[in-house]
Order: sequence, then structure tokens, then C-alpha cells
Amino acid sequence: FWSGIVITNTIETCQALLVTKRTDVFGNETARTNYYLTFEWNGQRREFHVKDHEYGLLTEGDKGTLTFQGTRMLSFERKS
Repeated sequence: FWSGIVITNTIETCQALLVTKRTDVFGNETARTNYYLTFEWNGQRREFHVKDHEYGLLTEGDKGTLTFQGTRMLSFERKS
């Protein structure tokens, strides 16, 4: 059955700048943290939910090659 929603599986790669990092802490008895990175390229800006180790390796202002699929970041390779 056709729902009218089109999901793209296109993997995109671009040169991007990491503009902001943020965390969201939630939970009562046990605190949990979500990690987010926001990248900018070609006048576009997009935020990705990432794992803690990916968050920890990057710094605002990093430039490099961003690979993503829809709303999911696949990788970010920093340029030296």
C-alpha cells in the first residue's frame, strides 16, 4: 500500500564545517545523554544525533568530509 512517503537511501558526501556541538541530558534515577553535532555546507545546516565517542573526537570549527544518509551521519573525516 502506498503511503505517499518517499524515503531516500542516497548516501551524500560533502565538505562541511562543524558549527556546534550540544548534549541533552535526560532521565530521573539514571541520567542519560544524547549527543548532537551540527554541520554547515553550501548554505545548508543539519544536526545529527551521534554516539558519545564520535562527539568526543570532534571540536567546533573542524572542517572535513561529511558523509550522511538522510538524517544519519555515517562519518566525518577531519582535514588536518
